[in-house]
Amino acid sequence: MADLTAQIRRPTITGAAPNYVAVAITDFFTAKAGARYRLHYKNGATPGTGALKVGDPTTPIPGGSGLAAGFADVTVVTNMAATSESVAVVTGARHMDGNNRINLAHGGTITTITLAIEEIQ
Repeated sequence: MADLTAQIRRPTITGAAPNYVAVAITDFFTAKAGARYRLHYKNGATPGTGALKVGDPTTPIPGGSGLAAGFADVTVVTNMAATSESVAVVTGARHMDGNNRINLAHGGTITTITLAIEEIQ
């Protein structure tokens, strides 16, 4: 599990270069409740197998549904093709856990997948 908080960029009118880092099976970053974050995944030559997900700890489990924790996690992309990209926007208010973290789960083959995180307004 890697803490990606230091990798977050906050672009301004003068710009900010994205900072792509290799993903791990589980990553997280510390978020702000009122902020939105752009997750930009890029993949190299190795096809990704499995889902890239963002945790959703705030959506309550519907009573009597039989669902378990994690049922509302957001799948950004499944089976990421080689040399492809995917962008998602998440909000701190919905996706933060009790430690003010947004948790990311990266399943399957993630050999050449990288991620840049931007805080956006």
